[in-house]
Amino acid sequence: MAPGFDLDKLPGSLPSQLVPEDVDVEIVQKSAQQTLDNLGASGLHSSALWRDWLALTGQIRTFYSSEKIAELWNGQVKSQHVTDIETKAGRITKPVPTSSWVDIPFTFTTKQESGLVGNCTGTASLTPDEDGKWKIWMLVTVLENFADQGHPDIPRAVDGALGNGIVNGVNDRQKRSEGEYHFDVVVIGAGQCGLAVAGRLAALGVDYVLLEKRPAVGKNWTQRYESVRQHTVREYNNLPFERTWKPNDPLLLPGKIVAEGFENYVRKYSINLWTSVDTTGATWVPESRLWTLDVTVNGNEKRKLVCRHLVVATGAGVSVDNDPKYPGTDQYQGTLLHSGAYKHSRDWATKDGIVIGSGTTAHDIAEDMYRAGLRSVTMIQRNKTAIYPIEWIVKGQQGLYNNNIPTADADALVACRPNKILRDILKVIHEAAASQEQDRFDDLEQAGFRVDRETPLMDNILSRYGGYYIDIGASSHIVRGEIKVKSGVPITTFTSKGLKFEDGSELQGDVVVVATGQDHDYRNQVAEVVGKDFASKLSEFWGLDEEGEVRNVMKPAAPGFWMFGGTAAQARWWSRFVALSIQSDVLGKPLEGVKIAG
Repeated sequence: MAPGFDLDKLPGSLPSQLVPEDVDVEIVQKSAQQTLDNLGASGLHSSALWRDWLALTGQIRTFYSSEKIAELWNGQVKSQHVTDIETKAGRITKPVPTSSWVDIPFTFTTKQESGLVGNCTGTASLTPDEDGKWKIWMLVTVLENFADQGHPDIPRAVDGALGNGIVNGVNDRQKRSEGEYHFDVVVIGAGQCGLAVAGRLAALGVDYVLLEKRPAVGKNWTQRYESVRQHTVREYNNLPFERTWKPNDPLLLPGKIVAEGFENYVRKYSINLWTSVDTTGATWVPESRLWTLDVTVNGNEKRKLVCRHLVVATGAGVSVDNDPKYPGTDQYQGTLLHSGAYKHSRDWATKDGIVIGSGTTAHDIAEDMYRAGLRSVTMIQRNKTAIYPIEWIVKGQQGLYNNNIPTADADALVACRPNKILRDILKVIHEAAASQEQDRFDDLEQAGFRVDRETPLMDNILSRYGGYYIDIGASSHIVRGEIKVKSGVPITTFTSKGLKFEDGSELQGDVVVVATGQDHDYRNQVAEVVGKDFASKLSEFWGLDEEGEVRNVMKPAAPGFWMFGGTAAQARWWSRFVALSIQSDVLGKPLEGVKIAG
C-alpha cells in the first residue's frame, strides 16, 4: 500500500489565536447567517477549508482557499436548489489551549433535478480577522438523509419488530428462479465494516445480503490469539445505532465479548446474514450493469446471486499476514508460525521465544509469552515504532465516546472535520502529552527499543494502517528487561536454532512468531472475489489523495463496486455515506459527483 499524500503538504491550519471567552455568540450567528445566504470570498478567510459529505457535491471532498470555495459553493447552491439555510445557536470550540473558534450549526435542504430531496446539516466555524470582522475559516456540510426515504442512523422495524436475525434465510422476493437470488447489494465480510454497512442499508430499506465465510460472526476475533482485545475504549467501537456493548463490559473489550456484540447486533437489527459462504467468483456484466456471484453455502449448496452493488469488506489490511520470506526457514528446527496462526503460549513454558515485529500484535504476543512463563522472550524491532500510552487514548476518547453522549452525536462533532484539521488538533495534543512522557520513552530507549516520538496516531492510521503500539502493558516488561529487544539490525537468514543478523550476531530460539503486519494492498484480497484481471485495474486503497481524503473508501472503486475497510469508528461513520450513495442509485436517482477543474 503506497502511503498516499503527506498530511503536512495539505493546506489549512488551526487558527493561531483564541476568541474571547465573553464573545457574543448570537452576533457571530447573525454574521454566519448573512455570509451563508450570500457566500462570497470576502466572507471567508483566505485559507478557508470546506469538507462536503455528499450534501452539495455528491461525494466526500475537501476544498481549500476562499476563491475556490466561494465559486464552487455558489455553483452547487444553484444547481442543487439549496433552500432553507437556517443557522442554530452556536458555541465556542477550544480543542487545544492555543486555538479556538465559534461553531455555528445550520440546516438546509437540497433538491436534485431527479426530484430527490436531501436533508442536510452543516457547521460554519468562524474567527475574527485583523479588523475584527467575523469570517468563516472552516465549513462542513453533511447529507443526513433523503426526505421520506429513511435515515441511516435510525433502524427500521422488520416485519413489525426488530430482534429476529435472518441467517441463511431467503424470502420470495429475493428468489427469482431456482438457485438465483436478486439483491440491490451484496456485502462480503461480516466484521465491523460489513456489519456497519449492512445495518445502514437495512435502515434505508435497501435490499441486501451480508455474506460471511466463517460459520458465525465474530470468529475473526475469537479465532485470533486468545489474549486479543481492543486497544481503544469500548464506546469508541460501537456499531451503528444504539450502543453495542453493556456499560459494565470491560473498557478494553476482549475478543470474545466483541464477538458476542456482533452476534447480538445481527439479532437485534435483523441483519440478513448468510454464514459459511464461499464466494467462488464475481463478474461484472457491463450490458446489464449488474454483478453476478457464484457462491457455495455450507460447503455444498450452490447459489447464484445478482446485484447492482458489490461491497467487499473482508478486513482491508488486517486479514492476510505479511510474509517477509526470510531465507533459511526450511532448516530451522524449532516452531515457526505467523501471527495469524498464533493462539497462545502455554505449551512453550521454559522455552526461548522470539517475536519478529514491534507493532500491536507483536507486543501482545510477546507479553503473552512472558506471562506464559517462557524462559526468555525477545522482540526483533526492524524500525522505530510509535508508542501511545493507553492513558492518552482513554483520556482522548472518553470525553465524547461515553455512556452519556449518543455515539452518532460524538461522530458528528469529530469525524466530519477535514482530515488536516482533525490531525492538527491531535498533533498538538500528542506533542503536549509526549512532552510529559519523555522519561517513559527514555526508559524504553535504554532497554534497546527505538521509539518514534513524533508521529501522531492519526498519521499512522491514515498512512500506514498500523506499525504502532497502544501500550496496554507490554512496554513495562520491556523496560524491566522481561521482554528483550534486538533493534535495527536486519535479519539475514534463519539458522537451525534461530536467527542470524546482518552484523554477524545470532539469536537462538525454540519458537519464532512472525508478526510483521498484514498485506496492506487490499487489491490482493479483492482479487480472490473478482479475479486478478479486474483487481489489477483498480486504483490503490487507503492512504490520502491530494485533497486529504482516504482513497477508494466512500466512492465506487469501479462501476457498482466498493472496497470498504477501516477502524470500528471509521466504519461506523463512513458506512452512512456508502449506504446513502447506494440508496440514491437504487432509487434510480444517483448522486452525481461534481467534477472540479484544477
